[in-house]
Amino acid sequence: MRRWMPVRPPNTGEKAEKHGLERSDPLRRDTLTGEPPQGDYILRPTGFSWSLLRSRGGGSADSISAGEGNKRTAVARLASLAKTDETDGWETAGTGVFWRLVRYRSAKEQ
Repeated sequence: MRRWMPVRPPNTGEKAEKHGLERSDPLRRDTLTGEPPQGDYILRPTGFSWSLLRSRGGGSADSISAGEGNKRTAVARLASLAKTDETDGWETAGTGVFWRLVRYRSAKEQ
């Protein structure tokens, strides 16, 4: 079975410039958490599809949509919702672990 890898644009060097992105720190690390903050969006695989959830804090979440068959479409929707609400978007990276895909939360709210 093939494992899905995160959809991420290149973020350093010539590849970033080729895609119209700014160069960023080559030592940038993924941000991991055990619990996304309240109000943030979560992308979760559900078999052969993807579900979007909204964190309520305390380890609970509300389902926003389910059954999206294309991961890129699900990530685009997550990014759109997170940008509109000025929150972050996370993807499950294992049991009880999440990594940040998009960041729209202001630095003072962290």
